[in-house]
Amino acid sequence: LTFFATGAWGVCWSESGCGHGVEQRTVWCADTLTRTVPASLCEASNKPPDTRHCYTTCQGGTWQAGPWSDCHIDSLFRHLNDGLCHGTHYRNVSCLTQASDKVPPLPCTGPEPQREAPCTVPCPKNCVVGPWSDWTRCTICGKLQSRNRAVLKAPSKRGKQCPRLTEVRTCDEDCNLPTTTTTHKPLKPWLEVGQWGDCKPLETDQIKSAFQNNNKDQLSPELISLNSLDDEDEGLENSGDCSHDACTG
Repeated sequence: LTFFATGAWGVCWSESGCGHGVEQRTVWCADTLTRTVPASLCEASNKPPDTRHCYTTCQGGTWQAGPWSDCHIDSLFRHLNDGLCHGTHYRNVSCLTQASDKVPPLPCTGPEPQREAPCTVPCPKNCVVGPWSDWTRCTICGKLQSRNRAVLKAPSKRGKQCPRLTEVRTCDEDCNLPTTTTTHKPLKPWLEVGQWGDCKPLETDQIKSAFQNNNKDQLSPELISLNSLDDEDEGLENSGDCSHDACTG
């Protein structure tokens, strides 16, 4: 005498981990002592099923918190006594649940973990620069001159960055050429004439020689006029005109 023996049903399995699924069991042909015999000795029509549908209740979700972010300093930069500043860091928190296509997930139980929390970090340090240097010398008007300043303290990661360290401008003043006291604009070169020296008499022969050689450009207008007067005096003496007072007597 033979019959189909069956084992216990297995775990209800589903792709989503809960809800509707399938469970299985072992079915074999056995004798009266439950020993396995060839399946052909058992009536196939009497074979019981080895799979069936099942259902598993979905469990409640569990909270999962991500890593904390960097500490973000408050806009007011609240300082502590040890050089630290107050801030806040953040993290993502999610509810992990098991669900199936027909069964909605159950909410997470228990208190939700904090999504933000206070923190402290070293206070930001702003850039510190020194005073401006003097402007470089203007050697050619219209060219460029510059001035610089140095960084005394470099900024930290969250501190205020350094301002401009170099300035450039066009040379429109302080050039090496003379300037006026009112406009401070560079002037074009001009010929400077010094003071007259002491008056020194010239020999009459030198003056006459210059006139005879037609080199009047070597003489000043004053000397030319003086020579003309001498010529007039000589002409009067040679004319014999006694109507002049000089001829009386």
